[in-house]
Order: sequence, then structure tokens, then C-alpha cells
Amino acid sequence: MRFTMHVEYEKADFLAYAKAHNKVKNKKNRILQIVLAVLCGLLAFGMLLFWRSFGYLSTEMVVLLVLLPILGAEMLWLPRILALSMVKTYRKIGSIDMCFGENEVSVQRAVESTVYQYGAFDSLYHGEGAFYLYLNRQQALVIPERCFTQGDPAAFGAFLTEKTGLTVKEIN
Repeated sequence: MRFTMHVEYEKADFLAYAKAHNKVKNKKNRILQIVLAVLCGLLAFGMLLFWRSFGYLSTEMVVLLVLLPILGAEMLWLPRILALSMVKTYRKIGSIDMCFGENEVSVQRAVESTVYQYGAFDSLYHGEGAFYLYLNRQQALVIPERCFTQGDPAAFGAFLTEKTGLTVKEIN
């Protein structure tokens, strides 16, 4: 095996992943989240200002006045919420051992083992102290640099480029 790593994720790893994921994969979604959050706030504010034109403040309007700002805030915090849910999931799984060989990637979890061919990767990123190997738009193998047990993290990007034919893009 050319590169091996023993990964035990920490909360900071998932927060960094959520931040990096928003930078590289969810730019349009993040802009939409911000626009919808602002619109929810404006709608709630407008309803509060013009409630007299409705004649009375109905139960439905009170519910909307309470729920719209909460919905807007939840949309802005969505990446952090998703990262925290990943923390709970991976705490149950425990540690992960990954081996990058000549022809395939072997991922060993406590409950299952998976083998990926290098052609299965969609895109590769490096930044925030980790490598992000995307299998599709939403699923990635996150490998913090501190977890390498064999091989040099500096040479890992070149190795991935050679094996996958994809370039490792840097996250700013």
C-alpha cells in the first residue's frame, strides 16, 4: 500500500468539511439560502408592519410571524447543522482505515468494508488541512492530513492526480 491512514474524525473536521463543501460544491445553494432567509425576514417584518390592513392578527399570521424568522435562521445555519449530524453518525461508526493501493482504495469501517476504483472519484480538493475526494456531488471521503500513517501528505495530491486523471484543486 502506497498511502494508508487511520482516521478518527473530530468535530472540527466536520465543520471544516461543511465550510469547504460550501466553497466548492454549494455556491448556488448557499446564495439561494441567503436570499430565502432575507425574504423570510422581510416578509415577517412586512406582516408585522401591515397587520392592521388585514383587520386583525389571525392565528395563521402569528404562526407565520414566529416561523418565518426561525426558518430563515435555520437556512443560514444549515451547513453547521449538517456537520453536527455527521459528527453523530461518525461517532457511531468509530475510526476508519483507508489504504490507497495501485489499483483501488480500500475503506475499512468497524461495520463494513468498501473498495473504490480510482475512476469512481468525481473531483478532488485540498485545503483546510484535509483532502476531499468526491464520489458525487454530495458524498466525499474526507482525509485530514494528520491521519496519514504511511506516505507523505505532500505527495498524496500528485499520486491522486496520476491515478484518477483529475487535478487536485486547492480551496482558498
